[in-house]
Amino acid sequence: MNAEEWIQHTLTELGPWGSFLDVCCGDGKLVNRVAADFGMPAFGADRDAMALRWARSSRPSMGFGGRQPQFAAMDAEALGFKSETFTWVSCVHSLHHAAHPDAALAEMRRVLKPEGHLLLVDWQEGAQTGVPERYFPENEIRNLVEDAGFTIETMRTMDQQYFILGTAALAAPANEDEKLKRAVYEKLKTVIDPETGMDVITMDMILDLRAKDGNVSFKFRPSSPFCPIAVSLSILIKRAVQEVEGVKHVDMEVIDFVDAENLNRELQAI
Repeated sequence: MNAEEWIQHTLTELGPWGSFLDVCCGDGKLVNRVAADFGMPAFGADRDAMALRWARSSRPSMGFGGRQPQFAAMDAEALGFKSETFTWVSCVHSLHHAAHPDAALAEMRRVLKPEGHLLLVDWQEGAQTGVPERYFPENEIRNLVEDAGFTIETMRTMDQQYFILGTAALAAPANEDEKLKRAVYEKLKTVIDPETGMDVITMDMILDLRAKDGNVSFKFRPSSPFCPIAVSLSILIKRAVQEVEGVKHVDMEVIDFVDAENLNRELQAI
């Protein structure tokens, strides 16, 4: 099993919901494949301009309503995305190239949502790749991943490679605002999309969740611009958040929906 096959297998096994980022994406083959096979928003980051041009030229046709993969010039140690943006972050055969692998992993952790997943593949120490490079000993790469704030779910070695599935560990809330945000996050995990049987957090429908002095704000993105249950589900979501102890006001905005303007007006009255 190669890296791409392992990542596709893991996505299928755990449920291909949310959004995907491949760090050091190179020619974008993995990003384009994930977008085409799973239909999730997929992004690639790399500092090689020529590789990115090739990646963009190879993007698949996503059909009506589909989101084309996006590619951006970024360094692994300075990803230009907001914190808690992605459900999945992958990095294949590239971490050993980083000048500061601890900083690169810290950035991957930063852009992952709470309980999001890291898919890390790299060569074992002593791997015969034909390139005279230093690869990580097992204890070193394990410590790097854990020190960056990941819980290692599985770590296997196959064909001279490490295959690591990590989960972004939930940090202890630092203050009352963080405690309220965590409580809202947990409450939203109980709101189920009846079409899929999955909760709205797992399906990456909740974006930019914030809490300050009892005021909670977030964006709700339905599963499609024409989602037939967007209205009823958005009402369920807002009422669920209003039930959380400590919440004084809820500012909820529906995005990427054909009738978002009218729906947002209706939600303001709830």
